[in-house]
Amino acid sequence: MAQWEGASIGPYRLIRSLGQGGTGEVYLAQGPQDSASSTGQAAVKVLGGSTSDPTAREIARQAQAAGQTHSPHITPFYGVYEQDGLLALAMAYAPGGSLGDTLAGAQGHAKPLTLPLSAGVVARLVTQLGRALAAAHAVGIAHGDLKPNNIFVRTSPSGQPLATLGDFGQALLTPAAASLVGRGAGSQMGQNRWAEEQLRFAAPEQMHGETTPATDQYGLAAIAYLLLTGETPIVGGPSLLENIAAQPVRAPSERNPELAPELDAVLLRALAKDPAQRYPTVAAFVQALDEALALPAGSGVTQQFASLSRDELAGGRTVNAQGVRLTLRPAVNGSPNASGARPAPDVPSEDAPSRLRRPLAIASAVVLLVALITCGFAFRAVQGVGVLPHISRSGSAQPTVPQSTPTEISSAKDAEATLSRLTAGKPVFKDALTSNAQHWATDGKTAFFGAGGLHVFNPSAENVAGTDAPASAITQYPDLVTSVTMSFVHSQPGDSAGMRFFINSDNGPDAEYYCYVITAEGRYEVWHHFGNNWDYLTGGYSNALNLGQGQPNTLAVLALGSSGEALLFANGHFVEKLTLPNNGATAGNVGVMVLDGGAEAVFANLAVYNAG
Repeated sequence: MAQWEGASIGPYRLIRSLGQGGTGEVYLAQGPQDSASSTGQAAVKVLGGSTSDPTAREIARQAQAAGQTHSPHITPFYGVYEQDGLLALAMAYAPGGSLGDTLAGAQGHAKPLTLPLSAGVVARLVTQLGRALAAAHAVGIAHGDLKPNNIFVRTSPSGQPLATLGDFGQALLTPAAASLVGRGAGSQMGQNRWAEEQLRFAAPEQMHGETTPATDQYGLAAIAYLLLTGETPIVGGPSLLENIAAQPVRAPSERNPELAPELDAVLLRALAKDPAQRYPTVAAFVQALDEALALPAGSGVTQQFASLSRDELAGGRTVNAQGVRLTLRPAVNGSPNASGARPAPDVPSEDAPSRLRRPLAIASAVVLLVALITCGFAFRAVQGVGVLPHISRSGSAQPTVPQSTPTEISSAKDAEATLSRLTAGKPVFKDALTSNAQHWATDGKTAFFGAGGLHVFNPSAENVAGTDAPASAITQYPDLVTSVTMSFVHSQPGDSAGMRFFINSDNGPDAEYYCYVITAEGRYEVWHHFGNNWDYLTGGYSNALNLGQGQPNTLAVLALGSSGEALLFANGHFVEKLTLPNNGATAGNVGVMVLDGGAEAVFANLAVYNAG
């Protein structure tokens, strides 16, 4: 479409279109030579949603959070810019294109790269990409859109080939593609080819909107399978969705007899239909694959690996993020980087993402919105109103997207020490929840005391189930810590439950409060409920959470109504700091809740402390 060629956004002038992706259009851009590479060139993606579109902002947030991990294997990220209603992402530019371009002979490559590749090359590639994913998972981000078009292999200034991973924040494209294929809409709209390509490396759970670190393990294993055999694990065709869900994966050695039998077990486990049957982490999968593909020293792997890159060395300095007008808050788990340091200078560059001839616009395009709702991408039906995260359903009211603010807590260690100090004092309210001695509001069906503590069961997808602490004194404290231990008794993937705080009225549909909820798959979310409206504030994956049904997790929130901030914790570990909406509640009661219909959770040891 190239509608923004010649325009400027931030310090960059958009020179020419590099391609259309599912979430926006990417341009080769020229900026100051001291703000990007030595040439000042960058790839700037103009997102399809406006600056007020919460979906576009969430894509930008995840992209920036991934870039701030400073992993040498994540594409250098230069900043988020907003101008004249546009929202754009600036990142490193790779003239040689992606691994997908190299495999296809596109982007100026003389001919396609012949598959299968050698075992050593694949081991090197998977190892480096595994490091990128591990770094992203550590800060609560799952990529969810792994494919060769998002992988870039370049030569670093040290002379060694490096693989980098780009296009974080686009996991929404996979369930959207699944919905198009399932309804036959892709064929009618000329998008069938894109949709099927989008699903070539997708995990079964993504067909119903679930994306976790285990999903990334599947995607990485699917890429390794392709490179080692020349075929994708799942065969397409009219039964593509059914094949993804149920078609057995052929052993790699059946397609490439030169592969060792040990490799079959490794890849087939990582490609298991059930995420729980895969390796516990991406790192564990990478180690197992590396051992199965081990080659003797001096086998020429570095030279072969370099063949994945067809462009000249593009060294240069890293970005000096001058002119950034929008700062998006990254989800943090572990020690946040307070220095603001940019990626190391030897990080290779990235090119445009995959091409979509007829793009799916973000949020405002009817087909994508319908697709997301149909496939259940993080869908919530709350209070009878369908709620898609990052898209406000509050009528004319604009969604509130919190901005980060300076904090006196400079590290996760400081945050955890603060929590420990505050909870060492006498609580203003405490209940082990072993019985109803404190007179909680229970009805014997949706809220009742049973084995393990206070049970909350949500029988309906149209309502939230929960109950609040019977202690009016709690509402006197604008700054407080509340903590509770919970576990799921019954849940489906994506079902969430947890605590709510700053509750400003009774347990009715018009109550205002914030809720901090988790899933059994390790995802957390924070929502602001007011009237009949829900605004999504933040979310991500945290390795501080214990995974699985029946596993206990102690959630805690340091809610600072006096400064409009909240710090989230899981099992004593700092998860994230967020800024509460300016017009939100700044004091109130606390309680427990189950957000999704059919789910049941049990709660124990609720306590509230004065943090003022």
